[in-house]
Amino acid sequence: MYFSETASIQMRNLLPLHFLFFESHNAPMNNDSNMMLGGSIWYQTGSFTLFFQGMIDNMDIKSQDPAGSPKSPLAFTINSSVTVTDLANKFDLGVETDIVATNAYRANQYQNQWTYAQRGLATNFSDYIRTKAYATFYPDWMHGLKVEPAITFYWKGTEDFRELRSSFLPNGNPMPAVLAGTVERTIRPSLYFRYQPMGTKVFDLKHDIRFNFWLDADMGVNITDNYNNREGATNRRFVRLFRLFGQFTF
Repeated sequence: MYFSETASIQMRNLLPLHFLFFESHNAPMNNDSNMMLGGSIWYQTGSFTLFFQGMIDNMDIKSQDPAGSPKSPLAFTINSSVTVTDLANKFDLGVETDIVATNAYRANQYQNQWTYAQRGLATNFSDYIRTKAYATFYPDWMHGLKVEPAITFYWKGTEDFRELRSSFLPNGNPMPAVLAGTVERTIRPSLYFRYQPMGTKVFDLKHDIRFNFWLDADMGVNITDNYNNREGATNRRFVRLFRLFGQFTF
């Protein structure tokens, strides 16, 4: 639903149902269904913006094992951000947090796994917590330039969403909801910038064809302890990404 100071809540803006269509390469091996509960909130007032999105994939209320083994931990994902813009008319501040549980996207049978049909999940990992704090500057001396120093904290457990759901770690201990086993810890100070000047006219005013380009650069140092989830292993690596884009508009 949508609401603002100049618009009241209207039921016509409520979207209670989405239709999804899936393509299948083979006949289903069972008639099981998999339901998820999710929702999102986006709120803005003045220069402050809040975003939250969450999903619950599995919640065990009671253990099905007569021997009384622990219930599977809650499977969930959380994506959130807080942004404050135009501070001192110079820069923006923001914080992002992602939490993906140990058993997220996993099931008790491979046929029910999200990865069974080899479809992407827009993430390479589960069982992690990522927090990023950044400041975005827009220098007066060069229009179209954005500079963003940041620091990212990335904690990664040992679980893999390609494996079956589990209530236990390999050593027999109960599975935590997030960050299982030896946790890999990475701190990444980084610097990102984008340069995107105004488009350039290719022909005369009559045709109004423009060429636009922009350059992205993201550079940082990954400082990792317990590298690859090995106790005591360390790794230091400089990681950079440069991208150049061009576009004609007419």
